[in-house]
Amino acid sequence: MELPRDFVTQMQEELGEQWAAFRQACEEAPVRGLRLSKRRLGALCGGDEGGQRKVLERLSLGNAVSWCAKGRYVEDSRSDEDHAGRGPGSDPLHFAGLYYIQEPSAMLPAAMLEVRPGDRVLDLCAAPGGKSTQLLDDMGDCGLLVSNDISASRGRAVVRNLERFGASQILVTAESPENLAAVFPEYFDRILVDAPCSGEGMFRREPSMRQEWERKGPDYYAPLQRQILSAAVKMLKPGGRLVYSTCTFNRREDEENAAWLEQEYRQLHLTGQRKLMPHREQAEGQYAASFERERGDLTRAEDSGKDSGFMAYSALGKKEKESCEAFFCLTSQKFCRERWRVRDGQLYELPAYAEILPRLRYLRTGLLLGELKNGRFEPSQALAMYLDGALFANTVDLAADDGRAVRYLKGETLQADGAVSRGGDGWCLVLLAGLSLGFAKRTGDTLKNKYAPGWRMQ
Repeated sequence: MELPRDFVTQMQEELGEQWAAFRQACEEAPVRGLRLSKRRLGALCGGDEGGQRKVLERLSLGNAVSWCAKGRYVEDSRSDEDHAGRGPGSDPLHFAGLYYIQEPSAMLPAAMLEVRPGDRVLDLCAAPGGKSTQLLDDMGDCGLLVSNDISASRGRAVVRNLERFGASQILVTAESPENLAAVFPEYFDRILVDAPCSGEGMFRREPSMRQEWERKGPDYYAPLQRQILSAAVKMLKPGGRLVYSTCTFNRREDEENAAWLEQEYRQLHLTGQRKLMPHREQAEGQYAASFERERGDLTRAEDSGKDSGFMAYSALGKKEKESCEAFFCLTSQKFCRERWRVRDGQLYELPAYAEILPRLRYLRTGLLLGELKNGRFEPSQALAMYLDGALFANTVDLAADDGRAVRYLKGETLQADGAVSRGGDGWCLVLLAGLSLGFAKRTGDTLKNKYAPGWRMQ
C-alpha cells in the first residue's frame, strides 16, 4: 500500500521503533466487525437462548471486542457472502436491526462516554449514525438523544439507522455546532464529538482517503476540531462528560487537541485517553479522550422556545382519531398521547424531554408514528421497528432462514402458510425470529406488503 510521503515522515517521527510494525500492519487486510443490539438480542427468538445461539451462528462471529460489550469480530474465514449467499449488509437480520456493521475501533468512543438510561446525550457529528445507535442501545432508548450532522443529506442516514434500531427518544438535527450551542447551553449530561479528521485510520479500508489526506491533512482539520469542541463545551452540564474522538493517528489532531481543550477550559479535566492502532490491536485506528466537567450550578433556563409547526393530537377530527385508536388497539405497548403532535399530515410522539422544542432544522422529532391520509391512519416503518412484536395482536413470525423474509424486504406479496401466526385480518406486523421487520395487510394467509419503499432490499 502506497502511503503519502508526508504521512510516512510524520509516523516515523511519532512511532520510532514501532514504525516497521505499523508499516507491516498497513499491508494486512482490514478488520471487520459488527455490534449486536442489546434490545434486539433480548427479543430474538422470544428470549430462547438455544434459538438465539442457532440464529447467531449465521453471522460467523469471532471474538468479542474488548472495549465494547456487544461488539464482535467477524471471522476472517468468512467471505463477503455467507453460506446463504448474502453478505452481512443484506442479511434480513440486519434489516431487522439485530446488529450494526461497524469497524471495531469505531465502537470505542461511545463506550467511553458511558451513557446511562435517562441521560440527555448529544452526538454532535453523528453521520452516518453508527455511534448514535450504540448510544441509543446503551441508553435503552430512555432519556434524550440528539444526533446532529451539519449536512442534511448525511443526517438522513442517521435517521434511517436510528429508526432501524427502534428509536423513539431522539431528535435528529442538521445544524452547525454554534447554532446548537445557542439553544442548548449547559443542557447535556453526555456529549460525543467524533470530529471530522484527516482519516489516517481509514487508509486500509478506503484507499481514497490517502488522496484526501494529501488535499486536506492535519493542518486543515486541527483548527476545525477546536472550533467544534469550543461549541460542544458550552452545551455540557456541570458534572457532565465529554468524549472527543477521531479516526486518525497524528498527535496534532489527537493528544495536542486534548491538551488544548483542558488548558482552554479550566472546568474540564482529562480523565482518560486511548489510541487504537493496527500494529497493537485488532483494529483500524481510533483516538478517544474523555473529559469531566466540574460540578456547579446551572446558569440557564431549561426551555428555549416553542416550535409552532405542531398541532396537538387532541385537535384532530373525529374520523382521524378513530382511525388512530383502531390501530393502536392492536398493541398493549405503552404510548404517551399527551406527547402526540401532528405536522404536515404526520403524527409524531415527541421525546419526553422535548415537549417544547428549540427552533432548529429537524430531520426527525421523536417517533414518527405514521401519516394521516383522507381521514385514515397509515402506520410508519419507524413505528414497525419500534413495536414489540410480543405485544402486538396480529403477527406473522418468519424463521430466520425463511426465504420469504427476503421476498418481503423486496416488497412482494406473500403467502403466510406455515409461518407462526397470531391474530386475524387487517394490519399485521411481520416478524423475523421475533424481531420486527415491517407491516402488511393480512387477508387469510395472504400478506399485502406494506414495507416502506425507501427501505426495500435491492
